[in-house]
Amino acid sequence: MTDSLSKLYITQNFSPNLILPHKFTENMIATFSSPSSKIAIDWISKNIYHIDPSFQWIIVQPINCDAQSGIKTLINGLIAPKSISVDPLNGYLFWSAKQGGKSTIWRSSLSGTNQTLLVHSLLLVTDIVASDAERRIYWLDIGRETLETCDYEGLGRRVLKRSDSLLMLMSGLTLHKDLVCVTIQAAYLVECMDTHTGQTRWQHLFQWLKDDKYEYKVPTALSFLPDSMSSNKTQPCEEQQCEFICIVSDESTTNCLCPDGFILDSNGRNCTRDNVLHQKSLLLSNKSSVCFVDVRTLTGMPIQVNCILQWPRSVSHLAVDTHRDNVYFEDIDNRKLMKMDVLSGQTKEFLSISGVSGLCVDWVTGDVYWAEKMSGLIIFINERFPMEMPLFQNVDHPFSLTINPLNSTLYWIRGGVGSYKIEAGSTDGTGRWVLVDSQHLKDPAGLIVSTKSNRLFWSDVDGIYYLDMETSKINLIPSRNINSFTIYKEFVIMLKNQSDVLVTSMGSPGFHRHFDMPMFENVIVYDKSEQPTQRDPCRVRNGDCEHICILQTEGTRSCECRLGYELDSDRKTCISSPLKQNFVLTVDFTHAGIFQVSMADANVAAIDVNETIRPVNAVFHPLHHNLIYSDAMYREIRQLSMSGLESVTLTNTGSFEPRALVIDPSTGHLIYSAVSTKSYIGILDIGTKERKTLVPGLTSVYNIAIHPGKGYLFWSDLVYSASYIGRSYFDGSAMSNLIFKDILQPNSLTVDYKDDMLYWTDGELRTINYCDLNGDNRGILLQDNTQKFVHFDISGDFFYYTALDDQKIKKASLSNASEITWMGYTADFGKLNSLQVYGGKHIPVNDVCSRANGGCSTFCLPTARGRKCACPDGVNILADKKTCDGVIKCSEDIPNGQLGPHCAPYFGNKCAYSCHSGFIPQSDDILCQGSWNVSSLEQLCVAAATQRPMTDPGNDGAIAGGIVAASLAVTLVLVLIIIFLCRRASDSPSSDSSAIHYIYGAQSNGHASRKASNVIIDERSSNST
Repeated sequence: MTDSLSKLYITQNFSPNLILPHKFTENMIATFSSPSSKIAIDWISKNIYHIDPSFQWIIVQPINCDAQSGIKTLINGLIAPKSISVDPLNGYLFWSAKQGGKSTIWRSSLSGTNQTLLVHSLLLVTDIVASDAERRIYWLDIGRETLETCDYEGLGRRVLKRSDSLLMLMSGLTLHKDLVCVTIQAAYLVECMDTHTGQTRWQHLFQWLKDDKYEYKVPTALSFLPDSMSSNKTQPCEEQQCEFICIVSDESTTNCLCPDGFILDSNGRNCTRDNVLHQKSLLLSNKSSVCFVDVRTLTGMPIQVNCILQWPRSVSHLAVDTHRDNVYFEDIDNRKLMKMDVLSGQTKEFLSISGVSGLCVDWVTGDVYWAEKMSGLIIFINERFPMEMPLFQNVDHPFSLTINPLNSTLYWIRGGVGSYKIEAGSTDGTGRWVLVDSQHLKDPAGLIVSTKSNRLFWSDVDGIYYLDMETSKINLIPSRNINSFTIYKEFVIMLKNQSDVLVTSMGSPGFHRHFDMPMFENVIVYDKSEQPTQRDPCRVRNGDCEHICILQTEGTRSCECRLGYELDSDRKTCISSPLKQNFVLTVDFTHAGIFQVSMADANVAAIDVNETIRPVNAVFHPLHHNLIYSDAMYREIRQLSMSGLESVTLTNTGSFEPRALVIDPSTGHLIYSAVSTKSYIGILDIGTKERKTLVPGLTSVYNIAIHPGKGYLFWSDLVYSASYIGRSYFDGSAMSNLIFKDILQPNSLTVDYKDDMLYWTDGELRTINYCDLNGDNRGILLQDNTQKFVHFDISGDFFYYTALDDQKIKKASLSNASEITWMGYTADFGKLNSLQVYGGKHIPVNDVCSRANGGCSTFCLPTARGRKCACPDGVNILADKKTCDGVIKCSEDIPNGQLGPHCAPYFGNKCAYSCHSGFIPQSDDILCQGSWNVSSLEQLCVAAATQRPMTDPGNDGAIAGGIVAASLAVTLVLVLIIIFLCRRASDSPSSDSSAIHYIYGAQSNGHASRKASNVIIDERSSNST
């Protein structure tokens, strides 16, 4: 068990009645940096493994040893490690950590060798368990809200369960035979699922009835006694007689390991200390001594100071080379640079120097560098060729020298009050540059570079500053009175007022620990893992990979791409190829992605969206070939190019979260729903960005569907214990609850325009249902108690749908609901939030609104009897019931002519017109720009005998020219009459051509209307023509 100070205790012969608090301090076997540290037990070898997110390591120790001895670091330098599991029967260790900003799962031997990446591109893996019988691992990813599994090679990955609520986070993962069990704390529930199917086999609700009221308990952990613990398997470690740690491999052979700071003797069992200094230590110095403490003192281990050097003169400027087991320091009184061998404890003179103001060691080459403040020199020496070599001269009072050997760069502070600067220079002396100007520095000191995070740290009067050398941003960790400091992984250790030590964590801002350390003036870290000899290629700039950096053999990497992308020829950049037609569009809310799935071969193509967006729903604009999506993070509806490079905000919904989206092909307007404490349905003009509320006062509308041809608007309103499907006309009139019985969770709405049927999915009833447009003739298309149906759409004779725990979009026949093989299992999918099919879908439009926006100035709303004009919220409609107040309108009176029957004479619109008998039109159409785009309306229709060009009314042509013009005009009139008669003869009515159809992927027929210009329509002749 652990306590609030992140210590681990063991008790033997456990009994709840015999727990004695004072016994815990006697039986402490480990200390962690935080309560989020995890442990795993190898019951065969009697070892405990623990993973620590702040120390970034995996450590093993025998169960029967204490916290101050017998510790072996197996794996170091992990980024945000979270979970760990062991399979002692097969000899494997599993853990999760971050790489390239994403969670990954790894496998190794029980001794930490043969590390293999199994799964990448996860979000936040918090728990892992291993099944030795199945040779499979199971894990919880609370970022993806999933319980998942794969085999020991990383293959056969499956999602067993996906939470349907962000609040229903799972924890306490454990295995029992063919069951995998979790606790769901927010639901007060323990649930066990079949490891093969993911179906629930057992549940227990922690609920009691007490005094006529229900009480609930929150389950946090669950465990079963593994079969392997009670088996009669032989214990090979008992025969090996290792002095400290025994590891059993998968071949049932044993190996003895030694704790940190020890080496294995030739007999293969015993260990001998090889160092006077603990391998992971904080080195502390004052004027007369150099001492150390275990780094685990930072998080609660009892402080034990051990001094390795007592010096009769003044000690200053410590530097370490862990790969050669050397500690360097300056003997101020004798002006000598001294070197101490920490293996033997022997100290000898290294070099005579003068006035050192900064000291560091290149642990790769062994070169020693120092700065001399008074001479303005930065000098280095190589032990193999002991000759001082000035690298940089005439440096203004340099001090606080440090080095990053992996990029061959030195860093130092120079100058004085008001002129301080932080500079850098190459270790061969060929380059020098300024990193931080004086405006950012007051009284800087103590420069430290982190090779892993690529950050440069220094102290100043108001705290610890650090420069992120990838982004050039400077950050502050506030504090005061800092005498000396150092950085260890995520920890910042500050010596204050000579005896006070403050420890904070950059990874856990709330972590602060104070303790006393008497009279030390300087502190540095001694840990070989903090002085790497090779750069981790994925650690800095993600290895220059755009998406995923995979660490291969030491010092190399490969790049991979996320779902829907392909690796470009540079082997670093990821590109996508958006589809133009015949695809299914879906939004992955978990990964903030928008995907297209080919209707032909189910190939997935990603829209290259910005990772800062949070799309909830998306629709495709087939004419403009762009997307419109609702964003939950910014409460916006936005327009996005298919390349993902261009994005425009159409509207901001304020405190409401925009949800469902659908385009009315009659006008090109967007119908949307928005959800907060209440909900509403609105309409948005994509061109002008004006919007109007259509149906207010709803509860929680997540899905909408439309039938413009009949003027119907449908929605599903999720009301606790009273969900329903509603219907109204587009203007919000004639509201009714269409379906309100035998309905629990209507997740998706779709209209089958071919048969005029309404379909919806019900996640709780596990059904896909249908009825006619009046709510009658209700039936069930598909029922499956193993699937929680979510999204649904129809194309031709097929329907497409998703289920919560199913990692693919399914296709089935609309006639008998039989599934058709189409898309394979896609484990990288997250929670799919929408589904729209673009291909083979025919949406009847409103015949009135589709022609010149129905003559409306702003919104044309389809109804059963035609249309109703409407204005944006807060704007009145005028007496003509077509024009909104403030809209600019052109004259409807044309001298000697008239506007076309479908003209909407508002600003920005083009209109056709015709002339009376004996007059000739001078243009095909005219544009409203506040007034028509002619200098005089009389120019539009000119008498046949006096026709003059509109562009030059004062021009008097020759008589011969007039005769020719008149002849041409007569000829033109005759030709127009002939064409009109021919077209009328060919446009006879037909029984199947009384609708205008919205055809995705079809070619435009050139139908001209401002409001319909954003959609593709195919206009066929009607009986009224």
